[in-house]
Amino acid sequence: MSIKTELTQGDYSAFVSHVQRSIFVRRTSKAIQIVLWISIFVVTLTIFANESAHPNAPAIIIGGIIGAFVVIVYVAYLSKRQRTQMRPEDGGFILAPQEVLLEDEGIRQRSHFHESLFKWHAIRNIAVTDAHIFITIDRVAGVILPKRVFASESEWDGFVSEIERRCGKSRTLARKPVQLND
Repeated sequence: MSIKTELTQGDYSAFVSHVQRSIFVRRTSKAIQIVLWISIFVVTLTIFANESAHPNAPAIIIGGIIGAFVVIVYVAYLSKRQRTQMRPEDGGFILAPQEVLLEDEGIRQRSHFHESLFKWHAIRNIAVTDAHIFITIDRVAGVILPKRVFASESEWDGFVSEIERRCGKSRTLARKPVQLND
């Protein structure tokens, strides 16, 4: 079985978003948010409770909020800039026309620039979204297959089923990735 594909920046963004959700556990980030909000509340109460000792407490709080906002905006800007600079080139190694083949040994991926064989036992996860199949090989590496390259829904499902059969893992239904607009 084989399929020809050409990935876009949107496909790559969807994979990056999928990887980020897979790595960072939401419960941990929720716990951090709760602790942060409780800390801010306690500090604010402490400052207002001691307003007689600190007559400028409201100004201090407003200044702190503005300062925190400026830092958050700056970090978001740097993060977006870094994501943009780390994107692969159109027509380069990742975003070039390629062929993905399901062989006895594993999944072979080849293009004008490379040829790789990912053995079946190396597959960590098969994530399926509404628009992609993400075959995870490592924590941040994998094979990206957009749904648009399949001729039909049955070809799409048959391809995923064949991967499941050969590697012995079941697909997971992933949420639709959030597109990173850079």
